[in-house]
Amino acid sequence: MWDKVEALEKRYEDLGREMARPEVAGDYERVQALAREHGSLEETVSMYRERRRLSQALEEARGIVSEGGDPDLTALAQEEIAQTQAG
Repeated sequence: MWDKVEALEKRYEDLGREMARPEVAGDYERVQALAREHGSLEETVSMYRERRRLSQALEEARGIVSEGGDPDLTALAQEEIAQTQAG
């Protein structure tokens, strides 16, 4: 499933680059078509990126907790884990 979403993210980025090309910018119909497709992917890509960001933050916080070093840092990491999992 994530492979499909990653492919959508790549397409979204490709569309952005394509719209920025000078030779495309002069073709109004092409820009409109690209912008429509780009816009249709925006919410999905945004949600996927946020999920990925939260997943990375959660992984880092769990790593801090498992290291068991500085008690204050561990407490902050545990709080971040709880907040991230709560939603």
